[in-house]
Amino acid sequence: MYDVYRRVFMIAVLPLLGSGSARAMIGLLVSSVAAVLARETKPFANTTVNSLLTGAQYQICLTLFATLAIMGDTASVLGLGDFGFGLLLVGINTGVVVMVGTLASLSANADLKMKKRPRGALW
Repeated sequence: MYDVYRRVFMIAVLPLLGSGSARAMIGLLVSSVAAVLARETKPFANTTVNSLLTGAQYQICLTLFATLAIMGDTASVLGLGDFGFGLLLVGINTGVVVMVGTLASLSANADLKMKKRPRGALW
């Protein structure tokens, strides 16, 4: 049920709070708490769905962290231009998607091994 409240907060309430950087910081805090809750409570019966939910929560955290980095002009501090910083962020996001997909696949395979049917079953 917390996921519904998180979505309502992130979509309806967060845009009304503070300025750009304050809004991004509040969103990062809320999304970090939601990621920990998703990981620890495992709200779904299927472990693959729980893995995908946790990965999506981390993706939201990374996106809001990147928002703060862009607002803080981190690209110039790192010696990257806007294009280089964008490529770095695309690479990080792609890595997270690949990692989450791999972990979800591994957990799905583990679920299948756990749910093996008995040897004498006809179906």
